Amino acid sequence: MNNVQPFVEWLAENWPDAGSLAIACAAAIFAGFSLGHTKSQRDSSVRQAIAAESQVDMMRRQNELLEQQITSGQSSSAGPAMPYIPPWQVNWFKGDTFSLLNGGHSTEYDVSIEFPVHSVHRGGSWEKLGPRESATFMFVATLATPGRDITISWRRSPGGELQTWKTQIPARP
Repeated sequence: MNNVQPFVEWLAENWPDAGSLAIACAAAIFAGFSLGHTKSQRDSSVRQAIAAESQVDMMRRQNELLEQQITSGQSSSAGPAMPYIPPWQVNWFKGDTFSLLNGGHSTEYDVSIEFPVHSVHRGGSWEKLGPRESATFMFVATLATPGRDITISWRRSPGGELQTWKTQIPARP
């Protein structure tokens, strides 16, 4: 008990300093655990990003190979060549503006959108849209507009055969 008495006296005189020291020690321990957890999360995110990049590269290579087979007239041993898939994607941009994205690997020509009757629209006709290129247009449905169906038409080469694809304009979020 003799050894405890001086500590108790010191603690009674310096209790704010002792409390601050205890809080600082606890904060340092918590910061150490937090730093370790943050590092493991960062490492996990890096691994996920690397895996996603390699997956995208593999998909891109597969798509290029399939397009080469289709254009050269070859087909895989598993069956006939894949049919042409329209490259378009329609997305909400902002307000009453939407974007048309050419998600394909080739330039498309004489691109136009046929809008529903009784709708208000601006834009929707382009000379050409390159690969991964997008263009914006405005669309507003009125009370008299029968729906949100649109028809996109384009040519795969200048003066080529007219292609069409029907879809719906997405609702605003």
